[in-house]
Amino acid sequence: MAADNLALGRLSAARRLAIRAAQADRRWRATIRGGWVGAEIELAAGQPEAAVAPARLAYETAVGRHARRHIVKSGIVLGVALLAAGQDGARELVLAAAADAEKYELDSLNWVAARVAADLDPDRAEEYRFRSRQVLHAVLRHTDPCVMRIAHESPWVPVGPG
Repeated sequence: MAADNLALGRLSAARRLAIRAAQADRRWRATIRGGWVGAEIELAAGQPEAAVAPARLAYETAVGRHARRHIVKSGIVLGVALLAAGQDGARELVLAAAADAEKYELDSLNWVAARVAADLDPDRAEEYRFRSRQVLHAVLRHTDPCVMRIAHESPWVPVGPG
């Protein structure tokens, strides 16, 4: 519910619900997901420095559990938080996440990692953008019509050549 409220721009409600969720469920998956949502809330609120700690917790927890998919997503989230906060380490995390998403065929993460990697690796930016569009097209081709419509209406899903 915290993520739903975040998507709707209800940051105060998202924060309250994220805190309640973290108190109610302390298992490792919940810790990771809570870190993602916590970081996203802070990024949406324009507080990138505050996004780093929950993103780092998610990443470290995922690495500690050897949870490949969670490591990739957490690497993307932490990389974005570090980049937004002007801190070091974003490039390495995101490029590693992009490589692992490709290697392990995690397409729902691959297109996102490639989009962020394009901003961090100017020498390969067009290659990353092309791959992102290619993977996103494949992902959306296998979704139901409702999800396809939502994706096309979303400000987060890229359209056009970029």
